[in-house]
Amino acid sequence: MLDIGIDLHLGGKSYTITSSRRQILNVLISTYESAVHQNQILIKTQSELNERTSQLEELNRKLEERVTREIEKRIEHEYMLLQQSKLSFRHKSYNLTIILYRNKGTLLQ
Repeated sequence: MLDIGIDLHLGGKSYTITSSRRQILNVLISTYESAVHQNQILIKTQSELNERTSQLEELNRKLEERVTREIEKRIEHEYMLLQQSKLSFRHKSYNLTIILYRNKGTLLQ
């Protein structure tokens, strides 16, 4: 077997690694297999993330629709209350006018 020396520079230091061709090939294959495996995990995770994002977007859309409907209901309800309040005020004003008119003679005495 032939030993091959590889010079490696890491962190400002130099290292010489000596291994046989078979050992270097095994390390390269192992590194490649690990990279492929990590890439598969990354692809799966990205797919799951995209799916969750779509689900969240759909839930958000539905929530926005519900909030919009609720706001519309409340505005309508407040409008009805305002109209009732106006009617009540008119009714009270009318009654007060009648009372004042009826008591006109009493008030002037």
